[in-house]
Amino acid sequence: MIDDFTYRREEEKRAIFDGMSPRRREKILKKMSYEEWDPFQVPKEPIDMREQKITQVASFVCNRFFDETGITDCSTQYLQAVTEMCKGLIKEEEKYLAMYDFCSWYGKIRKDIPSI
Repeated sequence: MIDDFTYRREEEKRAIFDGMSPRRREKILKKMSYEEWDPFQVPKEPIDMREQKITQVASFVCNRFFDETGITDCSTQYLQAVTEMCKGLIKEEEKYLAMYDFCSWYGKIRKDIPSI
């Protein structure tokens, strides 16, 4: 037996679907079945909101890096590289994770490599 809430949601779903243009209905049915379609799902967080959070965290981490390392006089290119790498690591992008792994490894073996 279907409870009252489920019945009302199904009625609302049908009303939303029936109120759409035939072209929009067709797009939904092409992607998934009517039963799988959920017009009530919570929207994902907007990309610009996520980017803003990442930028704020990256700014905090970069400032902390420069404070703790004592680096004060650096080029714009150096600053941009640190910021880009920081954002990439926060987003867990493969490219920056690989750079981090390599730099960590290289830092350990650097003294064993003869200088050029």
